[in-house]
This record gives sequence, C-alpha cells and structure tokens, in this order.
Amino acid sequence: MKILAIDASKYGVKWALFQLPQGDELASGLVEVNGEKESYRRFHWWTLNDTKRVKVADHEKAVQLILAELLSFSVIDSLEDIDSIGHRVVAGGEYVKESAIVPREKKAKAARLGTYTLMNNFTQFKIIQIFQQLLPQKLNVAVFDHAIYRKKQVASYSSSHNQVPINRQPFVHTLNSFIPDGRMIAEDVYEMVGEKVRV
Repeated sequence: MKILAIDASKYGVKWALFQLPQGDELASGLVEVNGEKESYRRFHWWTLNDTKRVKVADHEKAVQLILAELLSFSVIDSLEDIDSIGHRVVAGGEYVKESAIVPREKKAKAARLGTYTLMNNFTQFKIIQIFQQLLPQKLNVAVFDHAIYRKKQVASYSSSHNQVPINRQPFVHTLNSFIPDGRMIAEDVYEMVGEKVRV
C-alpha cells in the first residue's frame, strides 16, 4: 500500500511516499511556494538528489508538480498507485484527539473536525481540498501533531509544557526531521484505513 505523507505550510509542501506495511521510503521532496518569484524544488529518489529552480505560484501548482514528477521519474506508474494521503495537521484542539478521515463534503468536514481545527490549520486543510479535487477517489487522513508525539513517546514534551494542552501545541518540522515523522504519518494512515480499503 502506497501512502503519500504531506506536511504543508504557507511557504511550501514537504512530502514523502512510503510503501506500507514495510515502511520503505520510495521518494521524498520539497516544493517551495513563492508566488511569482523563483523558488526551489527538491526531489529525492534512490540515489537521485535533484534540486532545481522553479516558479510555483500557489499550493495547487505545488501539488500538481509533486504528482507530475512522481510519474515522470517513474516512482509510480499511475496516480492510481497512491492508495491514501496522510496530512500533518498542527492541532485538533479539544475537538479531535485522534487522526481522522477528512470527509469530502465541506459541511461534514466542519462538523466532524471542529471550528478550532479548521481555523488554526488553514493551509493544511487547503492542501487537503486540493488533493480531494485532484485525486477524488482517494482517502485523505488528517494526522495531528499530538498523535505523532504519542508515537515518539516524548514524555519530556508534555511534562515541560503542562500549562498548555498537548492538543493545542505546535509541532515544527524541519526538512530533515520530516522523513521519520512522515513515516509515522503514513503508519498512522495505514493503521486507520487498512490494506483492504480502496475508495
């Protein structure tokens, strides 16, 4: 099962494609979003580490570039090879304490994920909507930072930040740290949707 892990921010999209349940990284990269200005795209696949200057006006163009290059570098044969997409989402507040499949309907999404979540994770949910449009038959799963922290079992984090509920604390990824965290996102999605789920 191939799961695409996504970490979107205002300035770009970090991504990694994993094969589950093995946990193998198939490819990974970064696309900067810089309006009309020149930015960078990084693509890693096996021994290939390719970086080039690109113009990516918005997040939709970034997602289109990621999908196009997965095909052009022959990482996948078709977009149908991607089974699900897992999205790193900053916080679910007190409304969502576990990873959640994001419904396609806007009203259902708002009802299930809560106003706090939507307001504080605008870019992440914008990316989810883009994937829902480009890959309408695929499941999109919101994986919250506190779920990743639980997997990492970082006891010092909760003890040193006990004034603020863990569901509301930001979790900042660097590009280097995203691969192991991206794998945890993919594993969380795999545990939720299972090997038999195809939509």
